[in-house]
This record gives sequence, C-alpha cells and structure tokens, in this order.
Amino acid sequence: MDSEYSIGDNLQRLLKLHGDLSLSDLAKETQIPQPTLHHIVEGKTKKPRRQALEALAKFFSISVPQLTGAI
Repeated sequence: MDSEYSIGDNLQRLLKLHGDLSLSDLAKETQIPQPTLHHIVEGKTKKPRRQALEALAKFFSISVPQLTGAI
C-alpha cells in the first residue's frame, strides 16, 4: 500500500487550498512555463528541476521536501 503523494498530487491539493488557483495563474506567479506545470501535475515530469521546485515551494510557503512528499 503506497500512501506517498506525488509532486503532482501535492500540487493539485495546494492549488485547491489556494482558492482553486489555475495552472496559468500559477505559471504567471512563479515564472514557470504552464506546460511544465501541466507535465508535473499529470505525472509526466517525475523529477522537475530544482529551480522549479524551489519557486513552487516559495510560492506556497512550504519547503521543497513538503512539496515533493519527502516528509
């Protein structure tokens, strides 16, 4: 039984927690291209670049390990 969340799952939950923020809004706020965010959410990008992870974590005021589900 795998209870780990993927980065995509975590990102979807964070978007909902932030008032159903859209990927296009998140892209504008973080300067991460929308297709990149889409690939992360869809699970097509398994290991996003550290720069993207740091920008997302900073935007949501969480740590990178929290974002990636490492903790």
